[in-house]
Amino acid sequence: MLYRRGNLPMGYFKGMASGSFKKDSLGRTVFFPNGIFGRGRIIENEQTAERFKKRITWIYIVTFIPVFLLGFFFIPRLGWWIIPIVLIAGFAMWVMIFFMVRQYPFSEERLSYVESLRNQAKGTGKITLWILFVLCLVAAGQMGYFTIRRFGQFDEMIPRLALTVLAAACAFLMGWMLRQRGR
Repeated sequence: MLYRRGNLPMGYFKGMASGSFKKDSLGRTVFFPNGIFGRGRIIENEQTAERFKKRITWIYIVTFIPVFLLGFFFIPRLGWWIIPIVLIAGFAMWVMIFFMVRQYPFSEERLSYVESLRNQAKGTGKITLWILFVLCLVAAGQMGYFTIRRFGQFDEMIPRLALTVLAAACAFLMGWMLRQRGR
């Protein structure tokens, strides 16, 4: 059975939040508010770490979904105004997380990019990763088709080719995360 009790997909945002946590050499949970670009904060116990993961998941949902919807539905009308909106949302997210963790001590541990992706893979449901993998493959195929089929002027071809490469890279990344999740 695909959806047994306790085997439901965890979701994309919970996986993203999991990418910022790891265990240090002493077995303590360390949270990296700036991801791979900063030092971690030592979280006192597992209950607090789980509470942080839930809060960060909600912060991601509250910040990303409105920005995505604005970009998707209103980008032709907003034009370049979407960039300050994204920057303001990102800054608001950083401030919320900063105030959550400011009282916790720093750790000397660092988080590598591969560790972060591996933790994201383990925190994201397998079904969610498969869906993202297939969607990225379809997008890469579609953009590749349109790049070849509508071979036009050079300035028209560059964005199509860039989107094809981006979608293929995303598919590769999702495939790698699926492989890491299986380990």
